[in-house]
Amino acid sequence: MLKSNIIVQSPGKLILSGEHAVLYNNTGLAIAINQYTTVEISQNNKLQIKLTLEDLDYADNLTVTAMNKLNASVKQRYLQFLYGNLNISQVITKPFELLNYAIAAFLPQAFDSNLGLDIKVSSNLPIGCGMGSSSASIVAITHALNALTCCMSSQQLFDFNTQVEAMQHGASSGIDILLSTNGGGVFLEQATKHSFTSLDFPLYIVNTGKPANTTGEVVAKVQDVLSADASLLDDFKATAYAMHAALLSQDYTKFVDSINYNQKLLEYINVVPTRVKKFIANLHAQGVGAKLCGAGSLADISAGVVVLTSLHSGLSEMVGELGFKLETIQMDKCGTKII
Repeated sequence: MLKSNIIVQSPGKLILSGEHAVLYNNTGLAIAINQYTTVEISQNNKLQIKLTLEDLDYADNLTVTAMNKLNASVKQRYLQFLYGNLNISQVITKPFELLNYAIAAFLPQAFDSNLGLDIKVSSNLPIGCGMGSSSASIVAITHALNALTCCMSSQQLFDFNTQVEAMQHGASSGIDILLSTNGGGVFLEQATKHSFTSLDFPLYIVNTGKPANTTGEVVAKVQDVLSADASLLDDFKATAYAMHAALLSQDYTKFVDSINYNQKLLEYINVVPTRVKKFIANLHAQGVGAKLCGAGSLADISAGVVVLTSLHSGLSEMVGELGFKLETIQMDKCGTKII
C-alpha cells in the first residue's frame, strides 16, 4: 500500500480540426493544453473508498461491494445503449459514476482490508466545454492507481482509459486520452497518429458556457448528418491537412484560413448556436481566426470553448466588447506526471 500520498496531474486538450470526423478514423489535429486535472490519493482508516470531486462539491464513501454494484449497473446501461435501448446520456447519469467505474478496476490490487483510500480530484478545466475534462480526470486517476498497483502496462492502461471514455461519449477516438497521457500535439491521419511538440502561433480561448447537450447526444445527431453526406468527411479531412501543413511551414495566414473554414463546416452540421456563430463571425470580420472546439451544441446559446488566434494587440478588449473573456493558452508538452 501507499507509503505517502500520490499526486498526479493530467492536461486537457483542444481539437483544432476534425471534431466529429476523428470518430470515423478521419483526419484531425489536436493539442494538449496547460490546464489540468489533479488527483491525490492517500490512505484512510475507514475501510472505504472516499471520492471527493472538489469542483463539483461532491464527496462520498463507498465500500468495495457498493462500488462494484454501481459499476455493474453502469455496464448494464452501456450494453443497453449498444443495443439501441438507451441514449448515451442515460449511461453515466452523474459525474462520479464515470470515475467510480475507472477506480473499481484497480481495487483488487489497491485495496487493503485494513485500510481505505482517499481520492481527491480538482481541476481548472471547465466541465463539458470541449477541453477534455473527463478524459483528464480518467487518465489522472488511473495513472495514480496504476503507480500504486503496477497492474497494467502502458498499452493496457491506454486501452482501458479509452473504454472508460466511451462509457460517457458513446465512442472514443482515443485522441483525448492520448494527449492527456503524453502531452504535445497529434495529427491523426486515419488510423495513424503523428506527434508534434511545437506550435508557435498564438492561441487563446473563450468559454461560451456549458452546452445544453452532452457530447454523446451531439455525436449521435451528427452521425446522421455525416451518413447522409459523405463528402463532409472529405471536407473535414482536407481542412485538417491544410492546418497541419500550415503548422509545418509556419504559414500563419493559411493557419487562420483553415481555422475559419473548419468553423464553416461546424456551422453546416448545425452544432454552433446562433449566439456563438455571431460572436465568431464578428471576430472573422476583424481578421481573427476563430472556431468552436469540441462537439458543440444542438440548441441553447452556449457551445463550450472557442479557440482564437490573432496577432492583434487589442484582442482582449475586442473580445470583451463582444461580451466574453479571453484566456491565453499554451501547449502542454509533458502530459501526465507525478508531482
